[in-house]
Amino acid sequence: MSDGRTATASSDAGPAPAASPGRSAPRPHLAHGRWTPLFFVAPAVIALLVIGIYPTIFALVTSFRRYNLTRARDGFPFVGLENYRRVLSDQTFWETLGRTAGFFLSVVPVALANIRTQMSAAHSREDLEQAVAAFERTGRALGVIE
Repeated sequence: MSDGRTATASSDAGPAPAASPGRSAPRPHLAHGRWTPLFFVAPAVIALLVIGIYPTIFALVTSFRRYNLTRARDGFPFVGLENYRRVLSDQTFWETLGRTAGFFLSVVPVALANIRTQMSAAHSREDLEQAVAAFERTGRALGVIE
């Protein structure tokens, strides 16, 4: 061809070879390389960093600075452990922590009991005994149970 296009196989070459019995026709090679798994994991890792780890690190860094959002022009000077000293010596903090602990201890065991009740109602006695035996074996293997 004189117009610059390359020639392709035409019907002059004869029929395409048939796949051998029991085997499928060869598929075109997809660009699967050693980086392919990374491309599948990358969105989850990015979401974890953006949603979980970055705010945690930011909060930790922020806890060592004096933040006054109404006076942002003054900057955010480093104050070290002063914020922690102030919180730990504040009576309101300890009262609030006590109320939170009381709420937690009164609500969470009830919720766990509800979950246990629902689990036990959904399974037979044999299923529960098998699960307890598996936990015991795992605990002994890990050295948690003697």
